[in-house]
Amino acid sequence: MKGGLDTLVLRLTNRCNLACGYCYAGSGPAGEDLSPERAAEAVDLACPPGGALRIQFTGGEPLLRWDTAAKVLDFGRASGRRFHAAIQTNGTLLTPALCRELRARRVARTTPPAAPRRGSPPSRRRPAGSRPWRRPAWRPT
Repeated sequence: MKGGLDTLVLRLTNRCNLACGYCYAGSGPAGEDLSPERAAEAVDLACPPGGALRIQFTGGEPLLRWDTAAKVLDFGRASGRRFHAAIQTNGTLLTPALCRELRARRVARTTPPAAPRRGSPPSRRRPAGSRPWRRPAWRPT
């Protein structure tokens, strides 16, 4: 290890707006959030100023705490760190404006498949029996 970690995974929140059957996070509408100060402290310990770091934002649903991710990215830039950032999201909170911001900040995103194969039971569900999630009318780019 040369002056820090190669990759840092930050679980921004334990909360999620869905209750997917395949999710390993065990998240739901209630849970804890990582504070921006604690996240910056983790970055500070993982990567020296001027260093480079792969950073993965995850959760629950990390877009519920996009403000924390944005502060981490700003902290990195201000301290001369170079990030290769990615966010693991279910995609339901993406808007055209947020997609533009992710692109401008050079944050890659990974999103699980939106729908199961025809004939199989739905695996993406909202909590407490509400309607299953459906694709948004627009497609984020």
